[in-house]
Amino acid sequence: MKYKTIWPALVLLAATAAWAAAAANLPFRLISKQNKQYISQANFPMSSPELRPNRQDNSLSTRVKGKYELLALAGPKGKMMSFQIETLTNPEIRLPAGSELTLDVVNVDDDMVHDLYLTTQAPPYPQAVPATAIGTAVLKPYKGQQYSGSRLVIEATHAGTAYYVCTVPGHAKKGMVGKIVVTP
Repeated sequence: MKYKTIWPALVLLAATAAWAAAAANLPFRLISKQNKQYISQANFPMSSPELRPNRQDNSLSTRVKGKYELLALAGPKGKMMSFQIETLTNPEIRLPAGSELTLDVVNVDDDMVHDLYLTTQAPPYPQAVPATAIGTAVLKPYKGQQYSGSRLVIEATHAGTAYYVCTVPGHAKKGMVGKIVVTP
Protein backbone atom coordinates (compact mmCIF):
# COMPACT_ATOMS: atom_id res chain seq x y z
CA MET A 1 0.00 0.00 0.00
CA LYS A 2 2.74 2.49 0.86
CA TYR A 3 4.39 1.92 -2.56
CA LYS A 4 1.31 3.40 -4.22
CA THR A 5 1.81 6.65 -2.31
CA ILE A 6 5.60 6.78 -2.79
CA TRP A 7 5.60 6.01 -6.54
CA PRO A 8 4.17 9.40 -7.71
CA ALA A 9 6.67 11.24 -5.51
CA LEU A 10 9.55 9.23 -7.01
CA VAL A 11 8.38 9.97 -10.55
CA LEU A 12 8.12 13.68 -9.73
CA LEU A 13 11.59 13.65 -8.13
CA ALA A 14 13.10 11.96 -11.21
CA ALA A 15 11.40 14.47 -13.54
CA THR A 16 12.60 17.39 -11.43
CA ALA A 17 16.16 16.02 -11.47
CA ALA A 18 16.01 15.68 -15.27
CA TRP A 19 14.85 19.30 -15.62
CA ALA A 20 17.55 20.53 -13.23
CA ALA A 21 20.18 18.74 -15.34
CA ALA A 22 18.65 20.26 -18.50
CA ALA A 23 18.85 23.74 -16.98
CA ALA A 24 22.48 23.24 -15.89
CA ASN A 25 23.62 22.74 -19.50
CA LEU A 26 21.91 25.82 -20.91
CA PRO A 27 24.08 27.75 -23.38
CA PHE A 28 22.91 30.96 -21.67
CA ARG A 29 23.65 33.03 -18.61
CA LEU A 30 20.96 35.27 -17.13
CA ILE A 31 22.13 38.88 -16.97
CA SER A 32 18.89 40.46 -15.73
CA LYS A 33 15.16 39.96 -15.41
CA GLN A 34 12.53 42.66 -15.06
CA ASN A 35 8.73 42.59 -14.98
CA LYS A 36 7.02 45.11 -17.28
CA GLN A 37 3.54 46.55 -17.89
CA TYR A 38 2.34 48.06 -21.18
CA ILE A 39 -0.70 50.28 -21.63
CA SER A 40 -1.05 49.49 -25.34
CA GLN A 41 0.61 47.51 -28.12
CA ALA A 42 2.08 50.78 -29.39
CA ASN A 43 4.31 50.72 -26.28
CA PHE A 44 5.73 47.24 -26.93
CA PRO A 45 9.51 47.14 -27.52
CA MET A 46 10.79 46.62 -31.04
CA SER A 47 12.82 43.63 -32.24
CA SER A 48 16.29 44.19 -33.67
CA PRO A 49 16.11 44.58 -37.46
CA GLU A 50 19.30 42.48 -37.82
CA LEU A 51 17.32 39.38 -36.80
CA ARG A 52 15.21 39.11 -39.92
CA PRO A 53 12.45 36.56 -40.25
CA ASN A 54 12.89 33.75 -42.76
CA ARG A 55 9.41 32.45 -43.51
CA GLN A 56 10.68 29.47 -45.53
CA ASP A 57 12.29 27.78 -42.52
CA ASN A 58 10.45 29.69 -39.75
CA SER A 59 13.58 31.23 -38.25
CA LEU A 60 15.32 34.42 -37.18
CA SER A 61 19.09 34.43 -37.38
CA THR A 62 22.34 36.32 -37.50
CA ARG A 63 25.96 35.26 -37.90
CA VAL A 64 27.35 38.41 -36.30
CA LYS A 65 28.05 38.50 -32.56
CA GLY A 66 26.25 41.45 -30.98
CA LYS A 67 23.38 42.71 -28.86
CA TYR A 68 19.90 41.83 -30.09
CA GLU A 69 16.31 42.33 -28.97
CA LEU A 70 13.26 40.20 -29.70
CA LEU A 71 9.61 40.74 -28.83
CA ALA A 72 7.74 37.47 -28.13
CA LEU A 73 3.96 37.67 -27.92
CA ALA A 74 2.54 34.88 -25.76
CA GLY A 75 -0.92 33.59 -26.65
CA PRO A 76 -1.71 35.58 -29.81
CA LYS A 77 -5.26 35.42 -31.18
CA GLY A 78 -5.88 32.40 -33.39
CA LYS A 79 -2.77 30.62 -32.05
CA MET A 80 -3.11 30.95 -28.30
CA MET A 81 -0.80 28.01 -27.55
CA SER A 82 2.20 29.64 -29.23
CA PHE A 83 4.74 32.43 -29.15
CA GLN A 84 4.70 34.90 -32.03
CA ILE A 85 8.01 36.58 -32.85
CA GLU A 86 8.21 38.89 -35.88
CA THR A 87 4.97 37.40 -37.29
CA LEU A 88 6.43 33.85 -37.07
CA THR A 89 4.94 31.16 -34.85
CA ASN A 90 7.45 29.54 -32.46
CA PRO A 91 10.41 30.34 -34.74
CA GLU A 92 13.88 28.92 -34.38
CA ILE A 93 16.28 31.65 -33.24
CA ARG A 94 19.95 31.38 -34.27
CA LEU A 95 22.75 33.58 -32.94
CA PRO A 96 26.49 33.20 -32.27
CA ALA A 97 28.09 32.56 -28.89
CA GLY A 98 29.05 35.76 -27.10
CA SER A 99 25.87 37.53 -28.22
CA GLU A 100 23.50 39.20 -25.80
CA LEU A 101 19.78 38.69 -26.32
CA THR A 102 17.09 40.83 -24.73
CA LEU A 103 13.87 38.85 -24.89
CA ASP A 104 10.72 40.86 -24.16
CA VAL A 105 7.80 38.50 -23.53
CA VAL A 106 4.29 40.01 -23.44
CA ASN A 107 1.07 38.10 -22.76
CA VAL A 108 -1.51 39.21 -25.35
CA ASP A 109 -3.95 36.43 -24.42
CA ASP A 110 -7.15 37.72 -22.81
CA ASP A 111 -8.04 34.66 -20.72
CA MET A 112 -4.90 32.63 -19.86
CA VAL A 113 -1.65 33.15 -18.00
CA HIS A 114 1.62 32.33 -19.78
CA ASP A 115 5.34 32.39 -19.08
CA LEU A 116 8.57 31.57 -20.91
CA TYR A 117 11.46 29.45 -19.61
CA LEU A 118 14.60 28.11 -21.25
CA THR A 119 15.59 24.44 -21.08
CA THR A 120 17.82 22.02 -22.96
CA GLN A 121 15.18 19.28 -22.78
CA ALA A 122 13.72 18.74 -26.25
CA PRO A 123 10.04 18.06 -26.97
CA PRO A 124 7.75 16.23 -26.49
CA TYR A 125 6.83 17.59 -23.08
CA PRO A 126 4.70 16.18 -20.27
CA GLN A 127 1.57 17.92 -18.98
CA ALA A 128 3.55 19.62 -16.19
CA VAL A 129 6.85 21.22 -17.20
CA PRO A 130 9.03 22.41 -14.29
CA ALA A 131 10.51 25.89 -14.43
CA THR A 132 14.29 26.23 -14.82
CA ALA A 133 16.70 28.94 -13.65
CA ILE A 134 16.08 31.25 -16.63
CA GLY A 135 12.52 32.40 -17.21
CA THR A 136 9.87 35.05 -16.78
CA ALA A 137 7.31 35.61 -14.08
CA VAL A 138 3.79 34.28 -14.65
CA LEU A 139 2.28 36.81 -17.06
CA LYS A 140 -1.34 37.72 -16.39
CA PRO A 141 -3.91 37.81 -19.22
CA TYR A 142 -4.77 41.11 -20.85
CA LYS A 143 -8.05 42.42 -19.43
CA GLY A 144 -8.29 45.71 -21.32
CA GLN A 145 -6.10 47.75 -18.98
CA GLN A 146 -2.46 46.66 -19.15
CA TYR A 147 -0.42 43.98 -20.87
CA SER A 148 1.75 41.92 -18.52
CA GLY A 149 5.32 41.41 -19.68
CA SER A 150 8.80 40.42 -18.63
CA ARG A 151 12.24 41.31 -19.98
CA LEU A 152 15.01 38.71 -19.90
CA VAL A 153 18.55 39.73 -20.81
CA ILE A 154 20.69 36.67 -21.46
CA GLU A 155 24.17 36.03 -22.79
CA ALA A 156 24.85 33.16 -25.20
CA THR A 157 27.86 31.70 -23.38
CA HIS A 158 28.69 28.73 -25.62
CA ALA A 159 27.43 26.74 -28.60
CA GLY A 160 24.38 24.60 -27.92
CA THR A 161 20.64 24.28 -28.23
CA ALA A 162 17.92 25.47 -25.88
CA TYR A 163 14.14 25.49 -26.09
CA TYR A 164 11.83 28.25 -24.95
CA VAL A 165 8.67 26.82 -23.40
CA CYS A 166 5.58 27.93 -21.52
CA THR A 167 5.54 26.03 -18.21
CA VAL A 168 1.83 26.59 -17.51
CA PRO A 169 0.43 23.03 -17.28
CA GLY A 170 -0.38 21.65 -20.72
CA HIS A 171 0.88 24.62 -22.74
CA ALA A 172 4.28 23.22 -23.86
CA LYS A 173 2.65 19.83 -24.50
CA LYS A 174 0.16 21.58 -26.82
CA GLY A 175 2.97 23.22 -28.81
CA MET A 176 3.95 26.40 -26.95
CA VAL A 177 7.65 25.83 -27.60
CA GLY A 178 10.43 27.12 -29.85
CA LYS A 179 14.14 26.48 -30.32
CA ILE A 180 17.24 28.66 -29.86
CA VAL A 181 20.50 27.54 -31.46
CA VAL A 182 23.75 29.15 -30.32
CA THR A 183 26.45 28.73 -32.95
CA PRO A 184 30.22 28.76 -32.25
